[in-house]
Amino acid sequence: MPYKLYTFAFSLLFSLCAMSQVKWMDFNNLPIEFKASKKPLLLFIHTDWCKICKMQEGTVFADDSISKQLNEQFNTLKLNAEDVNDISFFGRTYQGATSNSYHEFAEYIGKEGNVLNFPTLLILNERLEIVYKKAGFVSKEELLIQISCVK
Repeated sequence: MPYKLYTFAFSLLFSLCAMSQVKWMDFNNLPIEFKASKKPLLLFIHTDWCKICKMQEGTVFADDSISKQLNEQFNTLKLNAEDVNDISFFGRTYQGATSNSYHEFAEYIGKEGNVLNFPTLLILNERLEIVYKKAGFVSKEELLIQISCVK
């Protein structure tokens, strides 16, 4: 009996490790990667406490076909709106979150009607123009449609 349990646990662990994942880029590397690749940008704004954010990451971004397509065709960034560290985005520095505000860049690019909802997913084209923006859960099907429209 223990042998079967170990075999099952090993198989489960192996399958979890073998799953594709989106390769999230560091903000510091973005300018170099963006200029070199000429790929559009996908930005995922989230928080640690957001259950829908975790569901988005655990289902949609963990899907093999989506992660493969994103890794091949996009520069991908993930921003925790409660991150206290400043970031630089193409020459401009944005302040990290404080006790009474979210990260300045998350608010700047993610707000819709003066409200920042989680998660927020954005796609920016090669000219850094927002071509898609949605607050809330984005299904696999919807994301596939959106990423296939961006060239």
